[in-house]
Order: sequence, then C-alpha cells, then structure tokens
Amino acid sequence: MKRIIFCLLLFFLALKTFSQDKDYFSTEFDANYYYYFVGDNSSNNFNYGFSILISKYINKVKVSSGINYSTKSYNTQGDPFWLIEKREHNLDYLNFPIITNIEIFSHRKFSSSVLTGFTFNQIIDYKIKSFYLNGETLIEDNLLNDKKLGLTFLLGTTFSKSIGNKWLLNLSPFINYKLIPDHNDQRPDYKNIPDDRVFLGFKLGIEYLFKTSDNK
Repeated sequence: MKRIIFCLLLFFLALKTFSQDKDYFSTEFDANYYYYFVGDNSSNNFNYGFSILISKYINKVKVSSGINYSTKSYNTQGDPFWLIEKREHNLDYLNFPIITNIEIFSHRKFSSSVLTGFTFNQIIDYKIKSFYLNGETLIEDNLLNDKKLGLTFLLGTTFSKSIGNKWLLNLSPFINYKLIPDHNDQRPDYKNIPDDRVFLGFKLGIEYLFKTSDNK
C-alpha cells in the first residue's frame, strides 16, 4: 500500500509540474468486462468492474489515475471422491491504475488514442463455493493467506465521441499482462489461484471535462 501512495503522489506532482494554462482536468466513471485465461480445466463466469478516474490533459496526452473494483470468477472441475460436481472460485480486487492515452486521430466529434499504463492489484476477498452431487453447497471464505501486491501492464485503444462541449463517451478494448503476480507460489491444492498472466477486457465510460476559462 505504501508503494501505491508513493506512486500516486509522484503522479499528481508530475501533473502540477507539467500542466499549462490551456490544459484541463476531467473525471470519468466506467464499467469494465474481463476475460481471464484461467487454464484448460477451468471456465470463466461473468467478470466485471467499475472505475473512477481523475485525468489531466496536456496537449494530446491524457494522464489518468484512480481506483477500480473488479471480480474474477471461474469454475473448476469437482472431486468425484468427495462427490463434488464443480467448484466456483470468486475473487474481489481493488486496483489502482496509472494510465496514459496518446491521441492519434481526431475528426469532428470523434477521436482515438493509444492506451497504456500500469495497474497495482490487491486481492480483497477470495471465496470458493463447492457444488455437491446431492444438491448441497459449501462456501469457504477468507482464503487470503498467500496474497500480495501485484503489478499489471495495460495496452489498448480508446475510441471517444464528444457529447456537447464537456462530455466524452469512451470505449476501450485492452489486453493486460501481469508483471508481478498478486499471490505467492502455492503448494498443489484446489484453493490455488491460477497464474493467469494474460487477460482481455473492454471498458465503457462517461467523462466530464473541467475546462478553465481559457479553454471555453
């Protein structure tokens, strides 16, 4: 957590240092969808997330930071010996992104940019729900003994449409690569979190621009 606070302080100091009179801030709320590559014996459930971001525009560059909540839910095969049909694994995350959009195209109300950056990942909850052949279920929770702060690299594209003078609608497909896993190596066990370093996603967001008087 100290590393996150330190990086965020550097981020806002950089914004203040490089900002100019004609630049402006924005705030954005977005919804996310994620697809994880969790292994041959696993299958994804619906995975989603929500973010709140604060951004600073410097010419054609937009630098953003904020907080994101996300889920990772997937099923694994059961255990015939214990009469378990399948297991559902559910993880909750808090993520702290520091990302940059570099504009590469703009025409009238439409624009596109390259999206890149890093995200700190922290598991905040992990539960396993076991489904038995007789219809019963068992929930194991607070399975967080092997968690640690992870780091993910983000690369994608953002497509934006202006709505009036102060609103933007943003759509961003992206790919993530986990540089530092969010959990330690574990001995073989059904509770293990898969070392899924690559996952895909997209986000849809609405952004409000706080323009200064020089930008109106």
